[in-house]
Amino acid sequence: MTVQQIEDLCYEIVASDSNTSALGALSDAELQDAYADVLRQWSLELAIGAYESSAWIGELLMIGANEGPIKACAMAFLATLVEMDRRGVHPPGFSQEEAP
Repeated sequence: MTVQQIEDLCYEIVASDSNTSALGALSDAELQDAYADVLRQWSLELAIGAYESSAWIGELLMIGANEGPIKACAMAFLATLVEMDRRGVHPPGFSQEEAP
């Protein structure tokens, strides 16, 4: 997924209910793929933000750049987790015993 696709997904999630959202239209396998894609993109956006502008304050890393894409990915990730939980679908790579 591209950042634009993730942002579009976020806006659609906010504007609709779970039965008509983009996530609701995905199959379980596609939902697991979306989980992996969003998690990967979120990681990249965090790394870019940390590289561009960050500082350690005590034991906390404060990321001062790339906030929009980071927040969009976080929102898409949480929405994906909620949809997976609603359906009882486990994240890829987790067994039923390990899944949150």
